[in-house]
Amino acid sequence: MPDYFDSTLYTDQAAALTDYSQAPNLKKEGGTLHVLHAKVSLTGATDGDILRLAYLPPTAKVIPALSKVQLSAGPGVAVTLDVGTDALPDAYAKTIVITSGSAVAFDSTVAAQAVTPAQLTGNTLVRARVNTAGTAGAVTATFYIAYTLA
Repeated sequence: MPDYFDSTLYTDQAAALTDYSQAPNLKKEGGTLHVLHAKVSLTGATDGDILRLAYLPPTAKVIPALSKVQLSAGPGVAVTLDVGTDALPDAYAKTIVITSGSAVAFDSTVAAQAVTPAQLTGNTLVRARVNTAGTAGAVTATFYIAYTLA
């Protein structure tokens, strides 16, 4: 006979089958998925430059596994990005390698915070830090950032 390992959501749902007072709060356990779409030019970007992407509302929780970035063309130099907030600069992605036309998931390299990202407490700027040894050519980066509101 197998052992069973229950998620907290499953436990709440199972309890709700017999006692509706225990019904889970889907906003807390998942909720509606939102995806923001932010485009930013990397033309002339050098090491340490910051790309300001968007503000997320209070209670947002970014889902790195569903978030990605894609370039319109090759940047002309090797570029990696850290994506996060001012307080946690690599909260959602750490040293992700971006190249021509490829879509790169935020969790292609895992930052410690990406495993269990924190819920935001106020309007919070999501930003990316450019890491490169040169200057990026004429290229646009499109970010798709998935999040829920809890």
